[in-house]
Amino acid sequence: MKKSFFFEGEIPASKSLLNRALICQSYEPSLKIKGHNTCLDVQKLTLALKQLKTNQKKAFDCGQAGTTFRFLALRLSRIKGEHILTGTHRLIHERPQKELLEILRQLHVHVQVENCRWIIRSQGWPQDYLKLHVSTQKSSQFLSALVLNAWELPTPLEITWDPLFVSKSYFFMTLKLLKKLGLHFQIKKRSLFIPPHQKIFTHQVYYVEPDMSSLFVIATFAALSGKAIFHNFPYKSLQPDKRFLNFFQSMQIKTKRLPAKKLLISYSPQREPLEASLYNSPDLFPVLAFLCALTPGKSHLKNIPQLVYKESNRLKKVTELLSLIKVPYELENDSSIRIYGRSFEDIKRRISPFTFSSDQDHRLAFAAGLLQYLGIPLSLEDPEVVQKSFPEFWNMLSLEFSSKTYNRRNSREGYGLLS
Repeated sequence: MKKSFFFEGEIPASKSLLNRALICQSYEPSLKIKGHNTCLDVQKLTLALKQLKTNQKKAFDCGQAGTTFRFLALRLSRIKGEHILTGTHRLIHERPQKELLEILRQLHVHVQVENCRWIIRSQGWPQDYLKLHVSTQKSSQFLSALVLNAWELPTPLEITWDPLFVSKSYFFMTLKLLKKLGLHFQIKKRSLFIPPHQKIFTHQVYYVEPDMSSLFVIATFAALSGKAIFHNFPYKSLQPDKRFLNFFQSMQIKTKRLPAKKLLISYSPQREPLEASLYNSPDLFPVLAFLCALTPGKSHLKNIPQLVYKESNRLKKVTELLSLIKVPYELENDSSIRIYGRSFEDIKRRISPFTFSSDQDHRLAFAAGLLQYLGIPLSLEDPEVVQKSFPEFWNMLSLEFSSKTYNRRNSREGYGLLS
C-alpha cells in the first residue's frame, strides 16, 4: 500500500543563488547573505572562499561540484600567483571543462592539468580592454562564472557567445542577481558589455529564496501521494525551475496559493500527460520523467541535449530506470523522449525487486527515492549522493537509509561561514 506523504515547512535556500552570492561576497565582505543550505556543493565553495580569505596556501578541493570548480577557477584567476584546484576524476576529465580553459587562455592565464587537479598560474586579468568569447553550447555556467567575477575591473569587459545557448535562463538568473547587488551592464542578443569599476552595494542584505529544484522534488511526492505546504514560496522566483508550476497545471495537479507566501500541493490522481520543453530547466528532468511514467498516457519531454553533460548521462540513466519498471519510451536524437505512462498498480504488478545505481547523480537518486517511497521494490546503491544538493531528502521521507538528520533551521538565519 502506498504511503501518505506530508510536508510543511520551508525548503533550504537555493544552492544556485547561494553559490553565486558567495562569489560576490568574496569581493565585498560587507554583503550579508541570509539563507541556509548544508549541501556539499555549498560547503565546498564556502570552505574554499574561507581558505582564500585567510590566505591558506593549500589546494582548493571541489570534490564533484562543477559549479564550485568553474566559479572558483575564474575567481582565483583574478589573483596573481599559483593556485591549485582539485576534484574527482569525473569532474576534471569527463564533464565539460574545455570551455573554461578557453576563457582562461583568453585572459592569459596558464593552466596545467595533472591527474585530478588544475594548477592555475595567473598575473591577474589583463589591464587593457577585455573582449572575450564564451562557448554556450554545453552549459551557461562558463558565462555565469565569468560575469560573477567582473567586479572592480579597471577596464571594460565585452563578452560574446554562440548562437546556440544551452540553459540560457540560468545566465539571466545570474544577471538578475548581479543587478540586484549593483552591477551595471548593457546586454544585446549575443553580447554583454560591463563598464569598469563596478562595485557591490555596501552593507547590503541579500535573502536567498528556497531552492526550487528541491522544492519541486517534494512537490512531486505530494502530487502522487499526499500533501505539501511550502512556506516562504518565491512566487516571483529568479530560478528557472519555477516552471514546474506550469507543468503541474498542465497535468491537472492540484496547486493552491495560500496566504502568507505559502503554496499547497495536493494528491492528484486524475493527472494528464505532459508535453514540455526542458531546454531552460533541465534539472527537472529526472523526477519529472517519473511523474510522467506514473501518469497514464503519452508524455513528451523535449529539448534536453544538455543532459549528457550532467553529473551522469541523465538521459541514459533515466531510460535505464524506465526499463527496470517496465514503462515504454521512445528516444528522439538524444534530445527528446516520449514516455508511455502507466498506472502505479500496472507498473507494480509487472516488476520484481531490483537494484539501481544513480551513478553518483543526486537527481537520479531523487527519482529512485520517489519510486521506492511509493512502494516500487527497488534498492538504491548510492543513497548518500543526495548530500550534493539536498541532504535533508531522505529524512524528509523518513526512509530507513537516511544518512543525515533533517534540521529544520530557518533558512533566513544567515550564512556566516565567511564572516
